[in-house]
Amino acid sequence: KGLANKSSLIASLGHIYEFVEEPLPKALPQAQVKEAPEGFALAAYPNPFNPATQIRFSIPTASSASLRIFDVNGRLIRTWNLEQRAAGEHVILWEGNDENGRQVASGTYFAELIAAGRRQVTKMALIR
Repeated sequence: KGLANKSSLIASLGHIYEFVEEPLPKALPQAQVKEAPEGFALAAYPNPFNPATQIRFSIPTASSASLRIFDVNGRLIRTWNLEQRAAGEHVILWEGNDENGRQVASGTYFAELIAAGRRQVTKMALIR
């Protein structure tokens, strides 16, 4: 396959890997938001994690916030609709479970923070 198909093959150490460029999943909104200002941050620690990670975020001004977890296919896994939050740092503990409390599989997940008209995403790896 060639790049015209937005796909490429790479051979390395006896393995062949295919990389396919695809559009973002529909579950991840293409919101029109401003770049993150000083004081707007999102990170997860530990990362990779097992069994839980602390998702830390800071916001520069008081605001309501939404924190969502997506899998690599864009499926929504977990949502926290956070009421009004003061400016500063906040922590959410994610124990690797979905909205129904079921443990999710090992893999890559994305945490998305939306607050004060801004959006930030960070990648996390769960290893069971």
